[in-house]
Amino acid sequence: AAAGLDAGDLRGFRIAKQSLDARRMGGVRRLRFVVHADVIVPAGLRSPGLARAVRAGRVKRAPVRGRIEVDRVHESLRGRRVAVLGAGPAGLFAALVLARNGVGVDLVDRGDALRERGRALNAFDRTRAVEPESNLLFGEGGAGTYSDGKLYTRVAHALEVPLLEELVACGAPPEILYDARAHIGTDRLHDVLPALRARLEAEGVRFHWRTRIDGLVLGDGSPRSVRAL
Repeated sequence: AAAGLDAGDLRGFRIAKQSLDARRMGGVRRLRFVVHADVIVPAGLRSPGLARAVRAGRVKRAPVRGRIEVDRVHESLRGRRVAVLGAGPAGLFAALVLARNGVGVDLVDRGDALRERGRALNAFDRTRAVEPESNLLFGEGGAGTYSDGKLYTRVAHALEVPLLEELVACGAPPEILYDARAHIGTDRLHDVLPALRARLEAEGVRFHWRTRIDGLVLGDGSPRSVRAL
């Protein structure tokens, strides 16, 4: 109704964002959810109610949704393997995008895969002896692996939803797709990460744990390879 649409006009619907409003109104604190929804309607639809909703600012055109797959890979990447440094969120998803588009990827991290990293952290809890290579900062998932998987920083980017959908496919709760204060939870994140790693390996990504990058080998001023310890 707020969009000036009849139910018969809808061709698709999804919750795009949900947040909790706890402000005082008239001196009374009333909790309420504020929900933004994406709807799909026929391209040629015209109605007085929709026109009024657009003028009032209740309806606007949704941003174009991005795709992980691209139409064409840059020629500099064709037939080559790429080194992605760090298995935190940026590194994991960079590897995913590259691999999905036919680029060979070696993902390098100075820390351990999740199970071995957990053993190092358990030893630290008991002894307070720091493991310099695999710890709360370095290893599969990056620093966020042990910070409850919070996703509070929302960005208006075309790839936000496709990347979050990858996490949902690996076992994250579907609410992360729209909840403004979403978090996966450390316990569930520790199931999501191995599932994501399996998806990456199925795409041809090679993981190199306990591998510390010592420098870059340059050619014509550009990085050509990495030196690893």
